[in-house]
Amino acid sequence: MNNILFFALLGLAILSATLYIIWQDEQKPWCSLCLKSLSSLLFSILAIVSIFLNRDFSNFSLFMVIGLIVSMFGDVFLAMLEFNPPQKSIVIKTGMIAFSLAHVFFIVGLNFENDFNFFYIALASAVIIMLLVIFGEKLLKLDYGNCKGFVAIYSFLLGASLIQSLVIAILSNFALFSILLLIGFAFFFASDLILSFIYFGKTWNRKLYYPNLALYYIGQILIASSLFFV
Repeated sequence: MNNILFFALLGLAILSATLYIIWQDEQKPWCSLCLKSLSSLLFSILAIVSIFLNRDFSNFSLFMVIGLIVSMFGDVFLAMLEFNPPQKSIVIKTGMIAFSLAHVFFIVGLNFENDFNFFYIALASAVIIMLLVIFGEKLLKLDYGNCKGFVAIYSFLLGASLIQSLVIAILSNFALFSILLLIGFAFFFASDLILSFIYFGKTWNRKLYYPNLALYYIGQILIASSLFFV
């Protein structure tokens, strides 16, 4: 019964995200906002239901769920860009603050899973990732503008989440939940890399939203699903 409920929710989350990716349309912002909100709500519900079905209420699982819920609010903030707001940078900054907070919860949760081992290695690796992102701005033909500070902080936190998930995968001998977690954060990272070209690129094509959204939702669904297999 547990498996049926889990896979039913998983199917709904995938279906909703797929419909949003296909139908997202800047000419119909309210429709896009509703589909995006539903897709994000479903991966949050998937995570919550997973810990109840698995009966795992550890600090790791609880913080991961909180991170996914905060990500959902970040999605809603960034969806406001479809309404062509006059202060685009403010909307982007607000979304980045929400996602930065989400990654703080992710990092804390991930550290509980590995008993805070290798924490400093993860932080050092995250600093390297942050420096690559910042100093790679010109090389990638990006212009962070007055968002550079936000980009630096966010890339550090995003990198820390990714490295921590890699550490957990290694320490757990690549158990199923850790593989899902690692792939999920890797897709999350790749999604944001593409998003940087959308938000800060001097030239961009709206078609970039398709791989960006596909990687993002697959990543979030995998992170949520991993909690069922802990």
